[in-house]
Formats: sequence, C-alpha cells, structure tokens
Amino acid sequence: EVKDGRLVEDENAKDGVVTMKDEQYKTIVKVRKVDIADGKELEGAHIRILDKDGHVVAEWDSTKPAKEITGLQTGVTYTLRETAAPYGYYPTSAKTFILNADGTVDTEATTATVKDGVILVEDKITEIRIVKVNEKGNPIYGAKLQIEDAKGTIIKSWYSSFDRYTVVQGLQPGVTYRLVEVKAPAGYKKAETITFTIDAKGNIKIKSDNGKIYDNILVMVDKKSKASDTNKHTGKGEKNHGTRTGEKNRGARTGDDNNFMLWIVAAAAAAGGTLGLVTRRKRNTK
Repeated sequence: EVKDGRLVEDENAKDGVVTMKDEQYKTIVKVRKVDIADGKELEGAHIRILDKDGHVVAEWDSTKPAKEITGLQTGVTYTLRETAAPYGYYPTSAKTFILNADGTVDTEATTATVKDGVILVEDKITEIRIVKVNEKGNPIYGAKLQIEDAKGTIIKSWYSSFDRYTVVQGLQPGVTYRLVEVKAPAGYKKAETITFTIDAKGNIKIKSDNGKIYDNILVMVDKKSKASDTNKHTGKGEKNHGTRTGEKNRGARTGDDNNFMLWIVAAAAAAGGTLGLVTRRKRNTK
C-alpha cells in the first residue's frame, strides 16, 4: 500500500521492496489396492509410482486405507507398477495416469481404473482347475484329494466329482505344492502325488514325473486295482484283460487320450460359459 507517496510496510513490503508470494498448491492422489472381483481392499502388495524417466517418486506397501501421494505434477504421465502382489493373487500389469490442471485424475488419459476419483490397483485371485479321471479319461468320483504345501500343511481338501473339475483359489505363484490322493475310489489304486507350481500368469507347471496337463487343467489319473481287474470279465472263457504279466505300465493309452481331450474341451467350454454368465451377472448387479 502506498500512502502519501510512501510505501506502507507490512508482511509483504519491507525496506521499500514489495514481495509477491504464490501459494504452493500440492496435488493429492489416492490409490487403493483391491480385489478385482469384489473390490475389497488388499494388504501386502508392494507398489511404486514412476515418472516419465523411470525414477521412483513414491513407493509403499498396501494397507486397507487408501494411500495418499502428494506433490505429483499435473499434465505428466506417471506409471503405477505392482512389484509384489498379496499372497494368493496375480500381480497386475503396469498402468499409467495423468493429473488434470486442477489435480483430479484425467480418466480419459489414464489406463488404470478410477472410481470416485481414486485410482484402483486391481488384482485377481489365483485360480487353477483339477480333475480326477481313470485311464480312459473319464471323470471318477469319490477320491479324497488334498493340496499341501512343502511343509505338509493342508491348503484344501475335497472329494472328486463325477461331472466337473474342482476349482482351487488362492495358491501363491512360484510356491511348490503337492496334489495328494488320500483315499482312492473303490476299485482304484491311489495315484502318486503330483508336485506342481503355478507362474504369475496362472500356468501350471508339473515338477514330478507323473500327472498330466490339458488346457491348463491339472489331471490326476487313477488306475484300476488288481482286485478289480481280476474280477473283470466280459464273456465265457475270456482272459483277464487287466494289466498283463510283464507288460509295462503305459498310463493312459493313445485312444483314451483322444477321448479325454474331447471331454476336457467340452468341460472347459462349459465352464467358460458359466464363468462368463456369473461375471455378467456381477457386472449387471453393480
């Protein structure tokens, strides 16, 4: 303020000098780590925000409250990267986001999901399919199966079904598991334990010498027991056509593999249709 030709000094004017101050505006971005299926918040993910040059500008482990990041620039493309997923989840792919001039998220230029102004890092729970079949490739029911970790801790236990495979969720990618048949159905021998892992994309990798994989379905095969083979006849004077003396164990035969593949394809197609229907229903509900 100038009065009578002289500068009136205050907090902005001193010793004849006027100082202009710009209020610093800090942007605030909120990021939530959630389950893509139900939106529940997940703990234990390690997340980074990178600038356009690949430098880390923020880094944290997810907790249930949304993470707030302050001071990001507007109009700049940032990359949101999950370097470690919560246990039992697949890590999501990297996403980008940009802030508008007013500090809000530019939803049109952002590849990440944004809900109510909050950026969501969405993870999908791991999921594999397991089926129990006989040597002809037909599903058999009544086998008690369980998945164990390397320490023998039971992760899941169930009985095989006659008409479908079993879905197992929440296994950790890169961890070694064992599929164990605790009790075989009547007339069958227990199969050898299958050791396996899954990768970050859900692909099953068998580490033992036994077991099969068709269409990324883990298959455990049961063979007929000797008692069952001995009592099996189809006509007068027919010789026992079970495992013959001195014959090497060949597992599932070539023709049986073809039948099995047809069944697997049909089952997978049916499951895909069912899962699609469930997903659409969920989306409609939302």
